[in-house]
Amino acid sequence: MIVWNASSYAGGTNTNGCDLVRDDPTLVLDNCAFKNGFSAANTADGALGKFAQINLAPRLVLAGESYTDSQSTTYVSDTSNWVTIFIEFVDNADLTGACSADGLGNTVCTGITYTPIELEEFYFSLFDFDQFGDFQKAESREASWVSDFVVAYTSNTTELSLGFTSIRAPNVFYDRSVANYALQPILDSETKYVSKPGVRIFSNYAGSESERTLATSSVVDFTRYDDGNPTDPQALTQQQKNRAITFLFRQRQNISVMFMITPGQVVLDSIAAGTKQSSSLTAPRNFLFAGFSSLVYDGSSSPPPLPSPPPPSPPPSLPSPPPPSPPPPRPPLAGAAGNDPIFVGADGIPYRVDGQAGRAFNLVSSPCLSVNSEVQEVPSRFRYPRLGLTSTVFGSMHVSVGCRNTTERTGSGLLSDNSQMTRVDVRFDVLSGTILCRMPSKGQQEVSCDTVPGLQVSEYYRECNLQDMTCDWFPVSAQLSRSLSLAHVQPGMTQARLHIGINVIVVTRESLRQGDKVSCDDFKRWHKALEACYIVAQHMSETNGPHSAASLPEETIHRYLTILAAYRGMLVPAQKVFCFFHLAVEHLDARHFSDPALLHGLLGQRLLTPRPVPNRSTVIDPEHILKSAGAVNILVSDLGSQGEGFIEGTYLDYMVPSLDNHCKFPFSRFLGDEC
Repeated sequence: MIVWNASSYAGGTNTNGCDLVRDDPTLVLDNCAFKNGFSAANTADGALGKFAQINLAPRLVLAGESYTDSQSTTYVSDTSNWVTIFIEFVDNADLTGACSADGLGNTVCTGITYTPIELEEFYFSLFDFDQFGDFQKAESREASWVSDFVVAYTSNTTELSLGFTSIRAPNVFYDRSVANYALQPILDSETKYVSKPGVRIFSNYAGSESERTLATSSVVDFTRYDDGNPTDPQALTQQQKNRAITFLFRQRQNISVMFMITPGQVVLDSIAAGTKQSSSLTAPRNFLFAGFSSLVYDGSSSPPPLPSPPPPSPPPSLPSPPPPSPPPPRPPLAGAAGNDPIFVGADGIPYRVDGQAGRAFNLVSSPCLSVNSEVQEVPSRFRYPRLGLTSTVFGSMHVSVGCRNTTERTGSGLLSDNSQMTRVDVRFDVLSGTILCRMPSKGQQEVSCDTVPGLQVSEYYRECNLQDMTCDWFPVSAQLSRSLSLAHVQPGMTQARLHIGINVIVVTRESLRQGDKVSCDDFKRWHKALEACYIVAQHMSETNGPHSAASLPEETIHRYLTILAAYRGMLVPAQKVFCFFHLAVEHLDARHFSDPALLHGLLGQRLLTPRPVPNRSTVIDPEHILKSAGAVNILVSDLGSQGEGFIEGTYLDYMVPSLDNHCKFPFSRFLGDEC
């Protein structure tokens, strides 16, 4: 963030060595060559890093279009010294530009460089509006003017005088001709001021940071105690709230804020009558500002709802991007497998196959389609028993599509109505999340998945909203055109939908992030997120409280945890991220499997027709796995952890020599050239 002086203010500064300039405008000191009329620094009262401070040293002048410093002793109402600061949000800033003399005695300056960025949503707060003397008796009142905001927050008992009005605001533009600045905002030389609407803020009460006796009698003393400058913008006292205001801005790369010092009317009248000298009105005033404040939400009540954001505006030179669309409606699932891992076939009855960490197993095998997956152990620091993560999960996956001699077979599990299907191998890498297509007929040459006949790969990413604690899938192609706010988080989940003819396979990648501990205080500005945080905390600690989680399904708890953890975990290093896959077979055309024996694998054998199972009453909708990205906590330990009673043979009969080998196991049905 860069703070510029974007005005012609030439009053005094509190920069050492420049004090004489305030008293004698004709005096020029070398070290005052770049004086701005204010200083920006952290406050000196123990609030380092939480506030910025502007110190404005006034000399009262007649307000006019020039706004130049003057020795005039003629004053009118609303006379003020003022300064406009221009706050820019930047990235990759290099603000160390310096000047030096070359061999010819010329001054050569290196320019500062930075990249402007636009913030989708942010708060800006002004604090401690007070003055010397109450109301119109003030010798110096603090005032400000702000525009271009979406909404303003004050207390119900605010001490500020507020009014919406249009003023002649500085017309700022970027000057690229100044040698020692890359981009310097200054006033337009032709049209320095333009009429602009905004809100004007005035202080009303004196501040002394000590107890003051306002009136006394033989019965009672009327006193007032000033709480002083705030030390934490999110822990304001009631009086500090009464003297503060917070603004919400959206889609801004910069903002302008005007700070003013003006005397009360009584003082102006005294000066006009010659009974008071202007020299007594030069004491500087401090202005404090920061970002979010407890005016918006302090945890004691439900936060107010934010206004709806405006629709995203496309760049002027580009057409409006199409609105992001969710994946197409899902047909009934044939089955799914994910998490610990839990398998659910077409009959909706869950079973568990842990497999063996570090080895690959076949999940689906048919003449023209085969799916293998590695099995990886869940690290101890990522295990969540109550969310079904205790043992093993799926790692990288390998899908092989296409078969030989398809024209000579009937009822063999063809994947489309075409007589031929080009052979292609699709690898899903669990570490990087990349999808790689290779053609065996071309020596395993890498090809674009979009160019393979009969195969369509659609990619989506997961996005969640802290305001309503919901998540949805959005096309990766629309990611750059999405207009986001602070409430939007991405939990690091992606999904690939493989359309193979009329059959649909879905591979979902989920990530667990070991970031900073989640603090419910982080979500005070979003009421539903705050309540969800309490629910998750009670759920994980197995305690009861006012926010009961007992009636919520496990997938809801998992969704809450995923969203909340993503808020703090989006930038955690790779070594603190654990990724795994889920598989869902959304649709298989039964016409292509007249012989059910042609469909096998740990999951495939239960995709079409129900098979005998041990006595068990639990039946679930397999779509639960896809809805919750695989996180379904179902207790199946009483039936064994390796598919006992649900699969033909033992789980070891489905182990393959390598991830890309779809032939060498007893129940392989694949008809690839290598089989």
